[in-house]
Amino acid sequence: MGLIELTVKNFILVESIELQFAEGLNIITGETGAGKSLLVGAINLLTGGKVDWDVVSGTEKSEIIGVFEITTRAREILEDMGIESDEEIIIRRVLNPNQRKSRSYVNMTPVTQQFLRALTSALVDIHGQHEHQSLFDVSTHLHYLDKFAGNEELRERLKKAYHELMELKRRYQAELKEVEETEKVRDFLEFQLKELEDAELRLGEEEELEERIKVLSNLETLRSGISEAMKFLYEDDDSAYSKLTHATGILQDLSRVDQEFKKDVESLEEILIRVEDIWRRLLDYFKKLESEPEELDRLMARLSKINRLKEKYKTDIKGLLKILDETKKKLSKVEIRDEFLKKLKSKLNEKEREVKKIALELSKSRKNAAGKFEKLVMEELTALGMSRAVFVVDFKEKEIDETGMDEVEFLITTNPGESPRPIRKIASGGELSRVMLALKTVLSDIDDIPTLIFDEIDVGIGGRIAEVVGKKLKAISTKRQVIAITHLPQIAVYGDRHFVVEKESIGDKTVTNVREVKGDERVREIARMLAGETITESSINHALELLKSAGTV
Repeated sequence: MGLIELTVKNFILVESIELQFAEGLNIITGETGAGKSLLVGAINLLTGGKVDWDVVSGTEKSEIIGVFEITTRAREILEDMGIESDEEIIIRRVLNPNQRKSRSYVNMTPVTQQFLRALTSALVDIHGQHEHQSLFDVSTHLHYLDKFAGNEELRERLKKAYHELMELKRRYQAELKEVEETEKVRDFLEFQLKELEDAELRLGEEEELEERIKVLSNLETLRSGISEAMKFLYEDDDSAYSKLTHATGILQDLSRVDQEFKKDVESLEEILIRVEDIWRRLLDYFKKLESEPEELDRLMARLSKINRLKEKYKTDIKGLLKILDETKKKLSKVEIRDEFLKKLKSKLNEKEREVKKIALELSKSRKNAAGKFEKLVMEELTALGMSRAVFVVDFKEKEIDETGMDEVEFLITTNPGESPRPIRKIASGGELSRVMLALKTVLSDIDDIPTLIFDEIDVGIGGRIAEVVGKKLKAISTKRQVIAITHLPQIAVYGDRHFVVEKESIGDKTVTNVREVKGDERVREIARMLAGETITESSINHALELLKSAGTV
């Protein structure tokens, strides 16, 4: 089931109609000028068609609503848009002729006409005088041929391999660009690396240098002070050490009288040891104060070099060491990337060969299937009264993409002696509909669009061919829902559901109504189509015979 229900309100001559369509073949008939094509026009608007505001006149809003059974492809399109769906899709188009504006909704969500066209391309195909004709879209020709050839698996393999190839190309170009950018500054990086490596920087060195320079800049002060301190502590006759030694001796004598002084003696002996230790450390330091005359200059130069680097790179020693490490990494990356690029290029070349191989295999399959496809389509066209038609599958080579290396277009000529031309240049809507009917017959087992609408499919054909068209529509309708507008009874009798479009006058107003006919009403409508306005017993009997022959009564 495809189109379940159609509601049209205030659309041109239609005030309000509500139709429920059948699963099989739905026939729409009516007198010339009754407004049969209004229904197709309404459905065309539901599929994102353009509004002819000169035709849709008046100030009242028009509303067209279609309820469709969802398909797998349609569900995927809705999910990509974030639109929730159940088993049915409700599409609504509201026209405001006064403002010349229209709005579209899918399941109550506002959508663009572009989205509407994409969604409904998975739901309905209209063939006739309207814009929504898949045969006019050349990309569908390749789709039809691949369906016929059974190339779905090859197409998927090619699509997957092609996308992988595009990703490899993207990665390769990104890596190549980064290497090229690094190469541009390689000389600078190498100079920077040498400068920082030659500096032999280390954390804490700056503080050590400053401390040593401070010492060397104050040698005389240090010598003088240390010398005087050593004399006061230990070396002079009246030094602290001499006086403490004398005091210790006195307390030792006293401790023989009173043990209480023994602890004081022990404390003083410890102090004497500490004083001597301090003196020895000062002596060692004093001896080390001797230095080479050039040492201060050398240390000052070293500190100056470090300060220059800090100023140049606007950072401290820790930062300089970090820059050194990053510079090493950048230079090593160039070498690593060179090797990586070689491997990536090898993968790229391998994937290009794979894509080309699949594309060639797909092209071969298409060309092998094209001849058989042409033959079957022309057989169907002959049966449909277009025996002089020549149908050609035209191939042109293109740069390989995810669909392959072929541009495919269906060409046709309906006049002997003329070269086949693109199908979109067929002038007659009836011819176009019959071409589509031929294609759909050939592809009936593999096509996946659930609803096909044929408008003016019977233009320019007679009774015998009309019967063939009716049978083919019936055959297709066993696999797809078909809605056909016809003025030929030989086609109408094959319908599973039959609608009649009628005009009536209400006061000074003319309106179009649509109603389903069954039983005797249907017989009388077929009879009218056979005999015209004057329905005779003979035309009724003829109508019954046609309906019985079609197996629909």
